[in-house]
Amino acid sequence: LSDSSSYSPIANPLITTKYVLTVKDTCGIGIDDIVLTVNNIPTAYAGKDINICRGTSVNLFGNGGNKHKWSSSNSLNNDTIQSPLANPKNSTTYIFTAINNCGTNTDDIIVIVDTIPKVDAGIDLSLCYGDSILLNANGLFGSKYSWTPKNSLNNSFINNPVAKPFETTKYILSAMSNCGVALDTLIVTV
Repeated sequence: LSDSSSYSPIANPLITTKYVLTVKDTCGIGIDDIVLTVNNIPTAYAGKDINICRGTSVNLFGNGGNKHKWSSSNSLNNDTIQSPLANPKNSTTYIFTAINNCGTNTDDIIVIVDTIPKVDAGIDLSLCYGDSILLNANGLFGSKYSWTPKNSLNNSFINNPVAKPFETTKYILSAMSNCGVALDTLIVTV
């Protein structure tokens, strides 16, 4: 308190504090108290970034404050609630604002929109017996790739392995992501 003997001191507590007022006069003693609650600027937590597949929705979970506001609201079902439903067409950064009587704070979350993988194994090829040839897939999208059969490839988990088949072989390329699998084939004629 600025002056504990003043009838109107200034209080500036750092934490919630109970103040007791004692008044003495010729009639006796009077006691009363008041609690000054110290509220802080809210913390804001929008959550960890998340991947979803195109065409799906995800609930966002903001934490902090007693009022809430989300930006990029055109793909949210409600931008003033704590846990709106997001349905973005493309990867989107959402900014969560936590609000209380003392101010605001923000945090963001990125919703990464993945698509179904696309793959093109390339054109059919031919080579002479004993030779090798580079398989060169085009337009790949996916997090993992796999060629089969793999016994005549130098690496079956990349998009451009070297093939050395001893007979005409049909290769199948798979591209896999969290949103699905895509397949394409090519034939190497020996």
